[in-house]
Amino acid sequence: MWCRRGMYNFLLSVKQPDGSFIMHIGGDLDVRYARPLRSLRQLTYPLRSGCYCALTIATLLNLLTPTLALNTPSHIASCQTYEGGLASTSYPFPDSRIASPLGEAHGGYAFCAVASWSLLRAFSSPLSPSFVPPPPATRTALDLRSLLRWATSVQANPIEGGGFKGRTNKLVDGCYSWWAGGIFGVLGGLLGEEEGEAMGRVDL
Repeated sequence: MWCRRGMYNFLLSVKQPDGSFIMHIGGDLDVRYARPLRSLRQLTYPLRSGCYCALTIATLLNLLTPTLALNTPSHIASCQTYEGGLASTSYPFPDSRIASPLGEAHGGYAFCAVASWSLLRAFSSPLSPSFVPPPPATRTALDLRSLLRWATSVQANPIEGGGFKGRTNKLVDGCYSWWAGGIFGVLGGLLGEEEGEAMGRVDL
């Protein structure tokens, strides 16, 4: 019990007002995980998120509460780029108030972001009894079909090696067969859920 309470308090301590997480004070910032700070210059950059690690730990330990989830779905949705993939952050400049997705869509970020989104469905779906309304004027949902289109576009042609690329116009890399390939399983469940919700709204 004490260990769970301590972990919950720790997760709250690294949660940021925009819904993102850092994994330790002074950590480098990344949707996937956090690394040690490499320079003081990084302190001038905004806080990206360690959402995937934080939410996975919270889910495994049954610690995922509305307080812990507050603003996190809208933060993840704001990271979706014009391509449909997801970047590590949507705030490229310090103190920016405009959630402009200026980052580059990336296979690792996209998988961790959509997996985090899946873990948060109880708090991001308006039909859920645990739904937490997002802040005003924020993006509230992932465009799943746009993400699906991007994820299929980073699979290379046979002449390029047939695997997955991490980013648009990059070479195939074996690790992205896991990152980018893993997106499809999560997306399949989310798209099925979205269609079910649409059917429920029609039935009402």
